[in-house]
Amino acid sequence: MPDMANTVILDVGEDRLVGTVPAVWHGGRYLLYSPFSREILTSDARGLDELTNQLDIPQSFWGEAQARTPLGKTHHLSLVLTTDCNLRCTYCFANGGDSVHRMPLSLATDALDQLFSDTRSPLEVTFFGGEPTLEFATITGVVEHCYDRFARPSFDITSNGVFSATVSDFLLAHSFTVTISLDGPSSVQNLQRPTSKKGPSARTVFSNVRRLATAPEQLKLRVTVTKLNVAQMGETVRLAAELGARYIHFAAVSLTGRGANDNTLRPSVQAYVSGFREAVDAAIEYGIEVTDEALVYLLNPASNFCSAALGGKYIVNPDGSLSSCLEVQACDSPFESFIVGNYDRRTERFVFNESRRTQLAMLTVQNMHPCSACPWKFICGGGCPIRNLGDTGTAMQPSPYYCEIKKHLLHEAVVRMYHESSKKNADKTEASNSPN
Repeated sequence: MPDMANTVILDVGEDRLVGTVPAVWHGGRYLLYSPFSREILTSDARGLDELTNQLDIPQSFWGEAQARTPLGKTHHLSLVLTTDCNLRCTYCFANGGDSVHRMPLSLATDALDQLFSDTRSPLEVTFFGGEPTLEFATITGVVEHCYDRFARPSFDITSNGVFSATVSDFLLAHSFTVTISLDGPSSVQNLQRPTSKKGPSARTVFSNVRRLATAPEQLKLRVTVTKLNVAQMGETVRLAAELGARYIHFAAVSLTGRGANDNTLRPSVQAYVSGFREAVDAAIEYGIEVTDEALVYLLNPASNFCSAALGGKYIVNPDGSLSSCLEVQACDSPFESFIVGNYDRRTERFVFNESRRTQLAMLTVQNMHPCSACPWKFICGGGCPIRNLGDTGTAMQPSPYYCEIKKHLLHEAVVRMYHESSKKNADKTEASNSPN
């Protein structure tokens, strides 16, 4: 990830889209970054448009954005095991714990048996909530069923980190990829993510992170950034290093669920970008990888934001509804248009709503008029449809807030890649010219 220590937050208004690639204005010239070939070309402003016609530039540089779908032939199933939660996070998009619905083991196994007929292909099962570890017996039952039926199952889970040693030992024993939500030092963790009884959560979460960090390649931390912890993003990286974590995903808070109608939760774009730069500086010092939604797809261009909306993944909710987004967890959700099917309890079969699936397939950046000339359209893919809908009232209108953050972070990332590449080339030249 880029070292942004000496990069000022600039006006990114001079950045342009050239063909299908972004052109970043930096140091009096344009840097054309191809996410397709992962190369960078340079040009002055006058010759920028002529580059698309140069015969010595391979077509692979310009590429062609395809729909974002799961890689390879791996099956993907996400199970939202419960809406219950043992925390009461101030901004929870799912209002976790306000109501309690649980997924029966029979529903989870029916989903596995009916949605995936090819048992020889790799299968990835994600456990989500609420807090999924509250349904530990269901987790163990699903894992056992997967081992019995599928040749190559793997598992991951997103958790708040408040669970027993028995749970963490099970996750380690079965090589789970574990994403733990952790918002920073104890003071902010306890404030933003208190227990259901309004007690502190930091000590238990930190302890479980240390335990899971014995397999650091399988551990990820997710940090939700609000105005309260935006100035502590660098400190959060240092804390993660002390706990043994090696990967952190930062995300600006989404104003849904408990966070709805509270714009004061959000840090300013300036504060978030500055905080992320400090996090990157700390990450370089401690050998940790940090990322943000803007940068996740920097090397993986596509015409849409996520694969779930196109049917590339299945998400099953406790009420049996089939969702296209983990943030839409019931058929009576205010985002009901993202529910693409249901479990018919009479026939015990899943039934798809093909009309909604067709509508969601239209959520591509080519169909979003505000994105037509955006330099980052094939990296961003039009942004998260749910966040777009929450911020602008329509999934087809990108959120201005997240757009602005992405434009700054992606600009700086390309500048950093360019300088890294230039340094490597200079080092190679120096090495080849030095006497033996």
